[in-house]
Amino acid sequence: MKKLHLAAGLAALLSVNAAQAAPISYTDLIEDFSLFGTGFELGVGVALEGVPLQYHHDINPYLNLAAGDRVLDASLTLDFTNDLTDSVTKFWGVILWDNREFTQVAFDGTNWRDLGEVDNEDVVLALNIDWLNDDGILDVTIEVDNKGPNPATLYLSSSELNFTVAHVPEPASLALLGLGLMGLGAFRLGRNNA
Repeated sequence: MKKLHLAAGLAALLSVNAAQAAPISYTDLIEDFSLFGTGFELGVGVALEGVPLQYHHDINPYLNLAAGDRVLDASLTLDFTNDLTDSVTKFWGVILWDNREFTQVAFDGTNWRDLGEVDNEDVVLALNIDWLNDDGILDVTIEVDNKGPNPATLYLSSSELNFTVAHVPEPASLALLGLGLMGLGAFRLGRNNA
């Protein structure tokens, strides 16, 4: 019987090493964007036709990839505001102004997603977690095109990255838990022998 208790305690101790703490959800919010890299803050990100808006989310403060932490899921919410009316104004058949903004987004510079014509709205995009588990940085590029005779301008007021992280317990915590399990096993053995 003693061998059975010792084996169970050892199995529990070893299984703790593979365990992970409960996943925790985080939000990385960007609300202030620099105007074309000048450092002048407008409170909005501006994408002009031919001048894409580029920025990145860094989630490394929330996780430790080297220790084995992993992102389980992630989504990005882009809040487009200050959008002009999307009408096409004509005068005697000639287009005077076209306010449409056809938008596409890339997350690593190569994988593009077409969002179509964007209005005043929040756009929620599911993300490939491999991009975040690679180095903890999500690179975002937003391009806009009018598809007509007028230049397009698009404003992004905030970019919100929501993600869930599975943290790997620290070795010291595992050792403490293991000692506790061993103590419980020894206590149980002592009770059975009495």
